[in-house]
Parts: sequence; C-alpha cells; structure tokens
Amino acid sequence: KVFALFSGNQGDSPSNEWGAELDRLIAQIHAGNWSVSVELRSNAEMQGAKGAFSTTGTTNQFTIYLNREWVSGQPDTQMAGADLASITAVLIEELGHAIDATLNAVHDTTGDEGERFSDVLMNGEDPYRIKEIEANDDHGTLQIDGQMVAAEFASYTFINAYEMVYDL
Repeated sequence: KVFALFSGNQGDSPSNEWGAELDRLIAQIHAGNWSVSVELRSNAEMQGAKGAFSTTGTTNQFTIYLNREWVSGQPDTQMAGADLASITAVLIEELGHAIDATLNAVHDTTGDEGERFSDVLMNGEDPYRIKEIEANDDHGTLQIDGQMVAAEFASYTFINAYEMVYDL
C-alpha cells in the first residue's frame, strides 16, 4: 500500500531502487536517524495555508511549516486555535510529503500525496480508491526569513477552514 501512496509516477509497480529506498527509510526511522523540522510561521508567511512542507526549508533540511495563528488562534478576533485532531491531520499530511520526497527524490508523486496519506491514516481510506486527490496541485512558494522556499501546501487554507467551521 505504500507504493500506492508514494509511487513517484513509476507506473504500476515499484522499481528495485524504490524498494531499496523504502527499506532505507524504514531502517532510518527505526534507528531514529530520519527527522523533519517543524516551525511555526505567521499567517502572512504561510499565505493563509494551515501547513506546508519544504524539502530544503531555510536550513537545507526537511521542514514542516505550521500557521501560528491557526494553531494558537487570534485573541483579538476571539478566534480559538485549532484542535488537536486538526493539527494532527495537517502534520500527518505534511509528513506524507516528506516521505514522498525521501522515497522519490526529484520525482514527486502526482497530486497531493500528503493528503492521501492523511486520509489513509486518519480516516481508513483505501489508497487505491483515492483518485480525485491526484488532480490537486499543491505546490507553491513561501517567503521565509527573506528566502523563497518551494513548498507543498496542506489541503485547507486558514481562511477556508475558518469559513467551513463557522459556516460562513
């Protein structure tokens, strides 16, 4: 099922190299030698996205960015912060992008593989049946500490998630 989520557009079956990379990733995780940095960033830096993943960040390492205002809320507008389940879903989605980047290096899996990964883990979705997510292009650029950073975004922005919760 891992290949169904993170195929790197290789076709119907994984290459020997892909299988070896999966084995290396599993070994690194078990040994505690695979990591992803997590940073809280302003809503302005996040361009309204709840979360984003970058292979390089500003420190040349895998980085997940979370929208600080979404996580903690905005007291001046009396908007509460995100709940644990929502934060978990976004972290899992962005972690899915990190897994894809590890397994496929420069061959990003088509669509929003992070969202598919989150749907499988959080909702028990069948990875072979989640086709509509393949059409999503979740790539963009953030400006972090004055640097342009290529990123893949979480599926909901801060604004549309707020509108959805409060039925606006």
